[in-house]
Amino acid sequence: FASYPAARLSAAWEAAIYPAHGWGGKEGQVTDRLFRKKYEFARDEGRTVLHDAMTAIAGRIAVHPAKGMPIVVFNSLSWPVTAPVVVPLPRYRSGHSIVIQSQRYKIIDADGDKCPFQRLPRGASGTGSLPEYEFMADDVPALGYKTFYMVEDEGRGWEPRTGRAPEVIENGWYRLRLAPGGLAGLYDKELDREVLDTRKFLGFEVFTMRSVGNGAGEFGRVQQPTMEGFDSLGRHKPAWRLVAGETGPVKTVLALEQPMPDCTVRQKLIVYNTIKRIDCMVELI
Repeated sequence: FASYPAARLSAAWEAAIYPAHGWGGKEGQVTDRLFRKKYEFARDEGRTVLHDAMTAIAGRIAVHPAKGMPIVVFNSLSWPVTAPVVVPLPRYRSGHSIVIQSQRYKIIDADGDKCPFQRLPRGASGTGSLPEYEFMADDVPALGYKTFYMVEDEGRGWEPRTGRAPEVIENGWYRLRLAPGGLAGLYDKELDREVLDTRKFLGFEVFTMRSVGNGAGEFGRVQQPTMEGFDSLGRHKPAWRLVAGETGPVKTVLALEQPMPDCTVRQKLIVYNTIKRIDCMVELI
């Protein structure tokens, strides 16, 4: 344990708990700036420590470079996981420049079986501006790892779908009925039943209410929201569209955008094709 980063972890933890009362007070821009810098330091230091630890562990794993570029996927949970993983395209240094390999690739597991994968547009994952691949890492052991390989592929790639979304999207687990502003229905094939009651609200529908709040917390009862300013996406009926370049073998990606009185709602619905999972992402602009 001589190299255990105790001091770095302590410094990051102290920075993470430093901000408390005082956000946005009188002349609060100075305090807010300090609080933000503390949070950013804790975030960046935590990521660096984690990256260093994973790199050290990965360096002890026996891989087979002859199969391709190895990708080690760690699972810190206490149960096996199948989940999407995003990796950057291979790159190398040439003089003072970083060169990104431009060949077409595929992802295989240690047995040589092909994994569902697709190439993402630059910056689509939000983790960087480099081209990336997303693939489905199947059955990564609990508290363990699994090695995959990125290999050159001369085959024809998949063609991304674009344009207006269909009214029904279906895979092996779900049947989704789209409606302007949300889902009109979500049928679970495994349970053999409809799982949403959409008589008042659509599935994944964003709505607004009024909440005044209680200040810094000196109160006995939590103030309840009211219907003042109520609005919902269903009232405006924004249409779903397929997201160009992000819909492929791994997932089907839908998006909508709707101006509201106090903000613009951007919503993204991600339906994974090979696992039972739907993600919903909402931004208030």
